[in-house]
Amino acid sequence: MVWGSEAVHTLGARFFPRPAGEDPRVAPQDIPEFIEEVLLLQDNVESIAAHMDSPKPIAQRTGEMAGRLDNILAAAQRASQIRGGVQIW
Repeated sequence: MVWGSEAVHTLGARFFPRPAGEDPRVAPQDIPEFIEEVLLLQDNVESIAAHMDSPKPIAQRTGEMAGRLDNILAAAQRASQIRGGVQIW
């Protein structure tokens, strides 16, 4: 699992390091911090991808993760606008 990996945990992520099968849920009041965390992961996406146990090339893993993080960031920004929360699955 990418989001619960040691590479993500080592960055100091608070919302994403979850046990397998547990989806991150972010309360409305935590959205600003969550957005900062997503930006942190985006800044380190190549390093995170390099630590994944996957047969895919690192460039492919990086691209896939970057796309997911873009979607997560967009959802968090929309949630911020309406003072809502986010659940990632």
